[in-house]
Amino acid sequence: MKPEFATRRRRLERIVTLCWSEVLGRPDIGPDDNFFDVGGTSLQAVKLHLLLQQRLTAEVSILALFQYPSVRGFVETLVEAHEVGPRPSPLTAPGAHVQAAMTTALSPAERAARQREAFQSRRSRSGS
Repeated sequence: MKPEFATRRRRLERIVTLCWSEVLGRPDIGPDDNFFDVGGTSLQAVKLHLLLQQRLTAEVSILALFQYPSVRGFVETLVEAHEVGPRPSPLTAPGAHVQAAMTTALSPAERAARQREAFQSRRSRSGS
């Protein structure tokens, strides 16, 4: 393993561990601890996802946190995804990048209008 690669991997592991610790309020998180086994909830996973998005320079799907709930597993997947090149990343669900791009391209008013339409559509289908 190249020294710069090992340094990068350790740095990523340190950042992810700090994020796990911050969200869980536990300073004793190890690289093989499962986020959910040490007290994490799905709501905290959402908070963790947002924190990782802020602190890492990579797109991370929330699905990856459920698929790879340990620091080591998550970092391994993150590193592999960014080394392989153009193949689909396991960190993003199929089509997630398209949906994310569409969501961010909408103005708040457009998003609200779409949410209203979806709500009204569901309501009319349920017969209410």
